[in-house]
Amino acid sequence: MLVAGALAGITGATTGLTFVIAPIAGTALYEFGSAMPIVAGTVIMAAVVTVFVHPHFRRIPPPASGLPPA
Repeated sequence: MLVAGALAGITGATTGLTFVIAPIAGTALYEFGSAMPIVAGTVIMAAVVTVFVHPHFRRIPPPASGLPPA
C-alpha cells in the first residue's frame, strides 16, 4: 500500500535525523550546563506523554461525508 510505504519512509528519515540532530543538540545544550541535555529530554518526553494520554489528542475525527472510508 502507498500509505505503508510513506509511513516507512517517514520512520526511516526520522530515525536518520535523530542520529544526526540529537548529538549536536546535546552538545549545544551541554554548553549551558551539564544537566541541560537531561532537562531538555525530560521536557520533550513529558510533552510526548501528554499528547498520548490527553483525551483531546486521542479523539478520532469522523470521516468526511460523501467519501468512502480508507
